[in-house]
Amino acid sequence: MPANTGTIAHVEAFGLLGFIGSLVVALLILRYLLLHPSTPAAQSHFDRDLPGAAQSLFDRGDLPGALDAVQTAIELAELAMPVGRVQLANLHVLQGRILEALPPSRCAGGTCTEHAANAYRRALQHTPMEMMEVDGGSKRAASDALERISSRLTGASAPYVEALFDEYAETFDDSLGRLGYLAPSLLAQAVSNALSSSHHASPVGSMLDAGCGTGLAGIHLRPLTQRLVGVDLSAGMIQKAKARESVYDELVQAELLSFLQAHRASNREPFDAIVAADVLNYLAESMSDVMSAAAHALVDGGLMAFTLEAPTDANLSERTSTWQWTVLPSGRYAHNASWVAEEASRHGLELLSRTPLPKLRMDGGKVVPGTMMVLVRRRLVV
Repeated sequence: MPANTGTIAHVEAFGLLGFIGSLVVALLILRYLLLHPSTPAAQSHFDRDLPGAAQSLFDRGDLPGALDAVQTAIELAELAMPVGRVQLANLHVLQGRILEALPPSRCAGGTCTEHAANAYRRALQHTPMEMMEVDGGSKRAASDALERISSRLTGASAPYVEALFDEYAETFDDSLGRLGYLAPSLLAQAVSNALSSSHHASPVGSMLDAGCGTGLAGIHLRPLTQRLVGVDLSAGMIQKAKARESVYDELVQAELLSFLQAHRASNREPFDAIVAADVLNYLAESMSDVMSAAAHALVDGGLMAFTLEAPTDANLSERTSTWQWTVLPSGRYAHNASWVAEEASRHGLELLSRTPLPKLRMDGGKVVPGTMMVLVRRRLVV
């Protein structure tokens, strides 16, 4: 009987504990079986071919079941199973295909399309360099799919960014330390220089750390202002920032554009400076809106300083000077600094300085180049 088959399978899942030697693995398999007790494909393949079960469910149109199966297979592979990196890359490709097939709104923490793109990026990360020529199947599939769906992405959605950084909050500081993250100190020095050259009083009255994260930039900005406000979309990041004593006077969990617009609507005192370290590279079409909102949140003569990522395609700027932004393999966005300056100028923010950064940080063993820009707000005619 089906009920007995399920019961036996559940007992066998516990029996795997001694064979695999990992309670975590047994619980992962058990979780899958409990969620899908009447799925023949899963019960016949879970112990030796869960990827095959995922593919079978996908082919039959059972997308939720297929997604559960492939995600369980990935967790098992990463935790305990002796699976090679190419096999893991193939699992991520299958995960991406399943996510692409789901309606975009069916996924939590961003759209299914965004999660599919992330799965393809992980496939590329897990394909060893020495295997690119020998077995490029997963790499080609992931690269083609990523190129195909990138044209549909016009900036990272707020839920996706929130989920991403909530997950990343615990290891954020250590990770960026290993990546040689330079943006906070570089921006603080640029703001300090701009304040000195424009004869601003120092420290200024108030400053916004836009996308403050765990407060890495706040440490450097604190000496430059009497009042430091931090805003970030991630609750996890805000909690980490709160743990830094005597850095922030106020911390707000909010999406940046919404925060800036609400700040203006509530007639709160404008900021003397807005600083965004490694934040605007998650924007695409909304860049112009953010520039407009930032201009209205600044005092006359106030500063806006930020970093941008440069394109990894060295020929992009040579092919055309009119490009605005492009999706990077990391899922972030590179921007044409000239276009950003033009958009900022349209909203009353004039370019004060533009500095190429040969090394913004490392990512995937490669140097990430960027640009640092400082803008000043002219008097706006409302």
